[in-house]
Amino acid sequence: MSDDILHQILGEIRGMKQDLTEVKTGLAEVKDEVKCTNKRLDSLETEFKQFKSEVRAEFQVLKAGQQGIRNEISDRFDEVKRELTRHDHAIAILNNRLLNNEVEVKSLKDK
Repeated sequence: MSDDILHQILGEIRGMKQDLTEVKTGLAEVKDEVKCTNKRLDSLETEFKQFKSEVRAEFQVLKAGQQGIRNEISDRFDEVKRELTRHDHAIAILNNRLLNNEVEVKSLKDK
């Protein structure tokens, strides 16, 4: 009977050893998958950093362009404002001359 128990225990140990071997194999496969996943994540992180850098550079270009456009618009508005002011003064002078002429014409008619 003790031989039977010994054989049974040895059989169970062999089974456990086989199970352990299968677990080790599975663990090695999981480790390989984790390594592949880490490589893919590293690659994605590198691509993301590169994309972020490119976007930042493009944003700076757009921002500088926008500032240039704002400056150009402000300059044009200032030019137009100066012209309008000049025209307003010219119109005021012409109105004064017109009124003076009307007064002179009226006074000449009255004489």
